[in-house]
Amino acid sequence: MTKGRGEAPQERVLYVLSALGIGGIETWLVNLVRAFNRIPNARIACDFLTLLDDKGEYRAELSNAGCKIFHVQLRYKHIIRTMYRLYTLIKQGGYRVVHCQSDYLSGIVLTAAFLAKVPVRVFHVHSTKFAFGPDRSLQKIIVGKILKKIAIKLSHYSFACSTAAREAFFLKNNKDKTSVLYCGIDIDKFESDINSNRKRKVSELGIRENSKIILSVSRMTPEKNLVLTIKAISALGESEDVFFLHAGDGPERATIAKLLDELNLSKRSKLLGLRNDVANLMLSADLFIMPSLYEGLPLVLLEAQAAGIPIIASNLITKELVVIPELFTWLSPHESPERWAGEIASALNRKINISKNDTLTKMRKSKFNINNSALLLLNYYGISNENSSPDSIG
Repeated sequence: MTKGRGEAPQERVLYVLSALGIGGIETWLVNLVRAFNRIPNARIACDFLTLLDDKGEYRAELSNAGCKIFHVQLRYKHIIRTMYRLYTLIKQGGYRVVHCQSDYLSGIVLTAAFLAKVPVRVFHVHSTKFAFGPDRSLQKIIVGKILKKIAIKLSHYSFACSTAAREAFFLKNNKDKTSVLYCGIDIDKFESDINSNRKRKVSELGIRENSKIILSVSRMTPEKNLVLTIKAISALGESEDVFFLHAGDGPERATIAKLLDELNLSKRSKLLGLRNDVANLMLSADLFIMPSLYEGLPLVLLEAQAAGIPIIASNLITKELVVIPELFTWLSPHESPERWAGEIASALNRKINISKNDTLTKMRKSKFNINNSALLLLNYYGISNENSSPDSIG
């Protein structure tokens, strides 16, 4: 994202996260880079540092955009050596900002950034459940408390992606030192005509034109509760001519594929794996479903609203993300598949009383527009944006 803008020197920002695969945090950061690129006269250059995985689908795109990508493998047994490598990389990079997305691990990174005298250090939490949280082993709980205190102490700004994430991570005694920073989505991706987009996708994926498409987008992990989604679709029986699509990958892929086969749904479903066309998939779908057991603030539910499609979501997900309430049905992820099937059938046959243009307008004006995220962060970073407004980012 480091293209030149005149003769003014650029301010360097380092984003630190676990990996650069296709996920909510990663997608937000990539969209953020694109938004920075569109801001007139912004003086910012973005680099990325991964801690747990040196691979990822977004690496090529970020490299092509001019971002430098680094990897320092986090090794707890060699934490001093790891800290020194982080310190050296950050010091040599001359960064104005180090922005960490790794909850407890931010304590390690921000220590290195503090020693390197980075002017702006940011700590950002994106979930409501954590590797060193209160339901873990005593050793992890103790280490987690120490790392969290370090991260809060050494950061200039401590953010959470939602109020629920803020309360889950920072608890009452630290909430006054933190604030909610909502992540945004690229609304422009949803400008496509729905009818022509659907015809293309239906043909591409080999789906019957009259089928009603149910879409799910997530990592294939237990907390996403995909087993419930599959069983609910099976419980619909033959009453609905539906086709199920899932975009995403993960450790439960084989389990989900086996379940689809056992329930005779293989011919009416596709596991698409990782995709870079989620917006087009949403514009082709008739229903989006997300029965997660926990989330921070899932960007895919923002995207589904921008696409203007009905949504059935777990009532354990924060309601802060609701911009268009007409699209939502909320249901406990602990309800039976038959109950979910009933809500699916109702949603598929219910007319939504809001136009596509209205959904786009509301999302564009909302706090979840990526342009708003970009301008707000530039202010926190202390980087001039030449008085740009969200509407001026084109």
